[in-house]
Amino acid sequence: NTESWVVAHQRTIVDTYGARHPGVRAQPCVEFGRLEPHCIPFGVPQFVPDQSLNTPATKDTFFRDIVTAVHRQGGLVSWNHPFGYSEGPLLSPADQVTKRRAVFSALWANNLYGGDILEVGYALRGEVGMDAHLGLWDTFSRRAHFLTGNGVNDDHSAFSWSTLRNGFLTGIWSS
Repeated sequence: NTESWVVAHQRTIVDTYGARHPGVRAQPCVEFGRLEPHCIPFGVPQFVPDQSLNTPATKDTFFRDIVTAVHRQGGLVSWNHPFGYSEGPLLSPADQVTKRRAVFSALWANNLYGGDILEVGYALRGEVGMDAHLGLWDTFSRRAHFLTGNGVNDDHSAFSWSTLRNGFLTGIWSS
């Protein structure tokens, strides 16, 4: 079972590095979302939600329930790659503004299901650049909806992470 292998492997990593850094408490987590959005819960014990419950008809309830459960445990939820999965090509500056406005309207309408963090550290993702990502984050702030911005830090290929265009590193602290 791939899921149990991933959970066991993450536990080994946390245990190995935890022994080297006893003042830091790390908790493994997993990005989930069979349908967009993709989210990551931080600061709670690792879990993998039942993705069969995530259908177009139940998506809103699925994500709201997860965010509520994470918040009850004192954790935070990151809304990942808000402009979508694709990388490029880069849209024209005017089209990036149009896309940013459309994405903001959609996210504002569902309140990011109560999410706390917006993944904005992308040089290029969803056919838009860093300015559009930061502009999206800023648009929420200008509406007095304050989110923490984070950078993408996953590497799906596990090769040469430091050379990736979107090879950022982010840590989240939650009480």
